[in-house]
Amino acid sequence: MKGPSLLKMTKASPMKVEADPKELEKRKKKEQEANKNKLKKEILKSNKESTFGDAFKKARKAGKSEFTYEGKKYHTKTKEEVAKKTEVKKIEPKKITKVEPTKKTDTQPKKVTAAKPLTRAEKRAKKNEKIRKKQAERTAKLKKFLKGFGPRSRKNK
Repeated sequence: MKGPSLLKMTKASPMKVEADPKELEKRKKKEQEANKNKLKKEILKSNKESTFGDAFKKARKAGKSEFTYEGKKYHTKTKEEVAKKTEVKKIEPKKITKVEPTKKTDTQPKKVTAAKPLTRAEKRAKKNEKIRKKQAERTAKLKKFLKGFGPRSRKNK
């Protein structure tokens, strides 16, 4: 047998077996603690909403803007409500007008409209074009430099 035995033989009759009272008390205490812990867990589970959705619905019906589920705070907005608020509105670039100084003969100042600001794609294309030009210039310089190191003619021999 593994571990200490809970039962011991009595002196009067070898067939009659008696339990050790100290070991029995320890075992009873452990069983009682285990039962208490199980009951506590069951009570906590019954107090909580079974799912996040249930807690969400309950909070919406109560008119709350926030609720707590498993120790964390959540808002009661639906996906549609969040999408409406975060929807990006396209803003058209405004034309910039400059007023140039006029001659004394003019009665009204002239309005000059500036060019529209470039879009991201146009800016990127412009930048890439500059980079390509620089690379072409470097390549041309390198080729010119390397020409001097080409194979020598055998005419001199």
